[in-house]
Amino acid sequence: MLSTNLLQNHFVNKQLIKKRFTKSLDTYEQQAKIQLHIARTLADKATVYLPEMCESILEIGCGTGFLTRAVLSRISVKELYLNDLMDIAQRKAQIMGDVYQQTEVVILSGDAEKITFPKGIQGVLSASTLQWMVDLPTFFGKVSDALRPNGVFLFNTFGPNNLHEIKSLMETGLHYPDKTELQELLSTSFELVEMWEETTVCCFDSARLILRHLQETGVTATTNGFRWNKSNLQTFEEKYMDRYSQDGKVTLTWHVYYFICKKKL
Repeated sequence: MLSTNLLQNHFVNKQLIKKRFTKSLDTYEQQAKIQLHIARTLADKATVYLPEMCESILEIGCGTGFLTRAVLSRISVKELYLNDLMDIAQRKAQIMGDVYQQTEVVILSGDAEKITFPKGIQGVLSASTLQWMVDLPTFFGKVSDALRPNGVFLFNTFGPNNLHEIKSLMETGLHYPDKTELQELLSTSFELVEMWEETTVCCFDSARLILRHLQETGVTATTNGFRWNKSNLQTFEEKYMDRYSQDGKVTLTWHVYYFICKKKL
């Protein structure tokens, strides 16, 4: 049996997440190539496990709309509930793209762990968001309660090797449960249909460019109160080059888990 404490991310500061993702809105879509790939992968799977004419979908953490637009370009959705920690009401047209007129959209801004979810949903989708949840056991139960019997839950999260270079040098970061922990946790309410993982190693010219990349995608929201200065930045760059250089470049690792689940009867 898993310890609940091991699956609670006490490093997460939701207000800091909201602030940093809001700040990165103008740069996110240009920089977040990994997240775009993830969204398109999940959207492709949605065409397999959801009907072409889908009655209702809840998307958790819609962000700038990568997954939203990818799904709506592949299947027709009668009723779409869009959630994000940021206030997204004013950005609905941008998030939805040019197909939003066909779909009835309900905006659910706020912390997905605290707001009320609709009931009887046909599919719940989430891309690159669940790593920010503080209490995964409770959250998965909440998703199950929102779904109709045999409803589909498609999502990704990140594995223990994700951004390991940053975590090892700064000695801080999110706790990423491994796939065995996640499978056991999901088994309470879900039948696991598919699970797979991907590891992508990206190369940058310098550690400073990696920091800029992370800042421009808003994914640095776990270090509260830390301030870079000339001295600690130089030390960080030197250590990064020493440990993680490859052919004159430095590496950054993304470790992604994908899950396709059905709610148990």
